[in-house]
Amino acid sequence: MRSLSVLIGLFFTVVSAHAAPDVAQILRTSAPSIVTVQAIQWVKIKVPEQYKGVTQDPVYQVFSRIFSDADAPAVTSNAAPVIKKKSSGSGFIIAPNGVIVTNYQTVVGANEIYVQLSDKRRLKATLVRSEPKRDLSILKVAAGNLSALTPATDVTDGEWVIAVGANRAGASSGTIVNSQAGSLMSDVDISSANTGGPLLNTEGEFLAMNSSLLKAATGLTRHVLVSKLVSTQDLKTTLPQSWQKLGFTAINVTEATQQQQGLPDATGALVKSV
Repeated sequence: MRSLSVLIGLFFTVVSAHAAPDVAQILRTSAPSIVTVQAIQWVKIKVPEQYKGVTQDPVYQVFSRIFSDADAPAVTSNAAPVIKKKSSGSGFIIAPNGVIVTNYQTVVGANEIYVQLSDKRRLKATLVRSEPKRDLSILKVAAGNLSALTPATDVTDGEWVIAVGANRAGASSGTIVNSQAGSLMSDVDISSANTGGPLLNTEGEFLAMNSSLLKAATGLTRHVLVSKLVSTQDLKTTLPQSWQKLGFTAINVTEATQQQQGLPDATGALVKSV
């Protein structure tokens, strides 16, 4: 009887050791570190010859002021109207100081890049550098104490993994097929929903980044090894200090101005508007 009890105990120990991973828990834990990346490209509209003067039309001017923003290029009488072409994808935070990786295909040619965090904050991002052949771009946002994913220290063939995008979209599981010679291939389905997001192990650590462009033979997918491509310098990147622009109009202080303002001893300039 004692031997039977030992065998039963050993059986349950083996079963529990190989129990299926808690996918829902992995997705919950990693969600704060996976972001939505929005790229905006300024595209000039080709205006037919008979509408060349549209930018000077009063109605156009009114709607242009309503729907334009400070980042858009100024429209002059001879310039073509500009629209904003938007595209989006996933990315994930790899350092608490705001370093983020995403697909190069998402941000290529962008004039503006924004990152939306899981808490709905929308931050303007700066492109640090790109690796086009590996479909990798590194971004930086001006924020600190962000929730960053932890890189995995090792990977083995046959290991169970899951790919996921922002907002837990496109979750797809599979196994590592080949992890030799600094490359990583899996049988995980990579789609537009999870491209740019992380490839996670059962501990919620990231092994690589997903790319819908890096397909391999026989239906397999090659993954971008972030740890091999991101340098220490990338992780320490600091953004240049930016200054807000302040415009104003002013006039010289004259005797008439002194009398109007009730300031007989005033000299210099008077700011009329800001």
